[in-house]
Amino acid sequence: MPVPEHADHSGHLEIKGHILSRDPERPANFYRYRWPTQLSERTRFNVSLGWAKSEGLPPTGVTLDSSAPAPATLVELSGQIGSADVVYSGPALNGSVVTVHHVQARTGDTYYALVIANLARRAPEVAKGSSLPQGAVLGEIGPPGNPEPGTFSLWLACYRLAPGYSKAAWEVFPDNLLDSAALIPTDLRDVLPFF
Repeated sequence: MPVPEHADHSGHLEIKGHILSRDPERPANFYRYRWPTQLSERTRFNVSLGWAKSEGLPPTGVTLDSSAPAPATLVELSGQIGSADVVYSGPALNGSVVTVHHVQARTGDTYYALVIANLARRAPEVAKGSSLPQGAVLGEIGPPGNPEPGTFSLWLACYRLAPGYSKAAWEVFPDNLLDSAALIPTDLRDVLPFF
């Protein structure tokens, strides 16, 4: 089973000495989850240390590598209530969409931001302020910043929003991702649906 290059023996992601704890009741195997793009036996899961650093971001996401372009779709998070709201759609991070999801968690109502970046093309109906259902096409995954022929990748990160986090903060995306007090990095396996 391919795992991120910086995963410990329990499958937790270690990022700059900070471990993103995964709920032990959820599977460690990345292939057990529903991702925004189709996976194949050639898909690799990599913690995006180099790419995030080159973009001036904390390396809190996962890069899904593929050998072909593919559509990226919106995934409803586990326990999600209603549609997801688009708070950013634009050229930052090689083309990206940020959606906010209202989730009923064990600890109560929680809001998560899902960042989907490196989209070669964004779907025209995906605009800031729109609400999207599960399965909505967000765009098409693109080549990474320094592409090798035949390589495509999608960067994903998830952040739990601190109570009262303002949607206006997304006006300065991606700089707002550096605010670790308001945006708490979350292991994607804690929020993505699994089978």
